[in-house]
Amino acid sequence: MGQCKGEPAATLPDDGCLVRLLELWGPSSTSEESDMKTKRLHMDPTEAPRLQERLRAFRRTLDARDRSSRAGVYKELANKHFAKEAWRVALVGYLAGIWMLREGDPPCPKLLANHLSELVEAAAALGPPLQPPPPERSPPCESVLSVEPLHPTALWRLAKAHEGGNNLSEAIVAASKLARSDASHAEAHRLLDRLQQRTAQYGKMFS
Repeated sequence: MGQCKGEPAATLPDDGCLVRLLELWGPSSTSEESDMKTKRLHMDPTEAPRLQERLRAFRRTLDARDRSSRAGVYKELANKHFAKEAWRVALVGYLAGIWMLREGDPPCPKLLANHLSELVEAAAALGPPLQPPPPERSPPCESVLSVEPLHPTALWRLAKAHEGGNNLSEAIVAASKLARSDASHAEAHRLLDRLQQRTAQYGKMFS
């Protein structure tokens, strides 16, 4: 078996190796990734699959309450590293907590067994993204608008329904129509500004 801080993984209980690493890793800036002292805390890459399966087996022994408790331990350790701007180590702790809280029997992320794994694997290990709820439909509003396209109350309710469903583009369309048709509708202008700001923020996040 490989070693975790010089101690055989086989002698460590359950998730003890992971907890030791989270407790002992120092600041993990890019410049320190090659530091030998830091590397000694890393699991040998050849041992990662064994530790992954060991962590997964440990997780299977826990009920939902115990998994939540372990997730809290990982989160607390991650928060300490985050406060020290040790981003990569914090990521491992947060990922461990998320993995512990997932439904079913998800595979153990390699990053939890080997700090030098590619970070792109961490995102994949989180599983498929949560699907946003479908936009709230407002049949009465749509019925009214099919007869009177610029009905102010129907446009307002439709814009708010789309905003609530996080369907920003459709919300902007409805709010824009209302703002253009009624320049004195202050709430419509505020809603439109808010929706456009949110859209711009999302664009910056993914640009």
